[in-house]
Amino acid sequence: MKTVFSFVDYRDYLNSYYEAQKIINRGFSLSAFAKKAELKSGAYLKMILDGSRNLTTKNILGFAKATGLSYEETQYFEALVNLNQADNQMMKDYYRQRMKELGKSRPKQLSKNIGKNIFSAWYYPAALVCIESVSKETAVKRLKTRLGLDRPASEKLIEEFVEVDLIRLESGVYVMNAEYFVYQDPTGMKLMHKKYIGEQLQKSQEAFESSYDKGAQFFAHTFTLEKQQLKFFVDKIDSFLQEITDSSNRFRNETVAQLNVQLFEIKPEAGRA
Repeated sequence: MKTVFSFVDYRDYLNSYYEAQKIINRGFSLSAFAKKAELKSGAYLKMILDGSRNLTTKNILGFAKATGLSYEETQYFEALVNLNQADNQMMKDYYRQRMKELGKSRPKQLSKNIGKNIFSAWYYPAALVCIESVSKETAVKRLKTRLGLDRPASEKLIEEFVEVDLIRLESGVYVMNAEYFVYQDPTGMKLMHKKYIGEQLQKSQEAFESSYDKGAQFFAHTFTLEKQQLKFFVDKIDSFLQEITDSSNRFRNETVAQLNVQLFEIKPEAGRA
């Protein structure tokens, strides 16, 4: 399950926690969750999750304790609840800014560079998404239905992820060792990274040929800039990708999508004016 920092609605966070706990323990019920959060009943909890009841200060601390939030996470959760329940714009602006400041303490992304040739196929990042927050058996089934991998290939892939510490097994389910993973070679010099990006682009080309008129979205843009501004635009792209990642983390991972962004200088072809 993603950390509380990924959520913009506290009810989504509580529902996600509840669903994740049910995967680990099928006997985990609304009543059990309510008791853990020191609420009077599962029915009262359901009203909170459905949006017909709000949280009190005592409730906030109870849920923070029940879901195992750290001190920093509890502060963020409290600001998130107050933002969602605010009844005027001034309060909303205040808590939105407070969440932004508290969000600076969120977990960092996983290391961008992997020494072993772990990412030898385009679907490896998608496989991480399929595996996260589920048991081994569910992970194997997802890899088959979503990526077409048979059981031996799925089990081998999971073992490789565990070996390089991309994921770990906690209470019977796989958990990523960070909120998200970005595979990037900052120098652009590693052959492994070049091969991986090449496979991603090939997949995009195949999608372009087969899915252009079937709902897939393709964008292309050419613009001018000063050379010394290149890093500024790279940072803007990094920020955009973070925003996209945060948005996707708030939804169920029922399908796999691919986004490629390339930034490079266009030079005149030889023989052309």
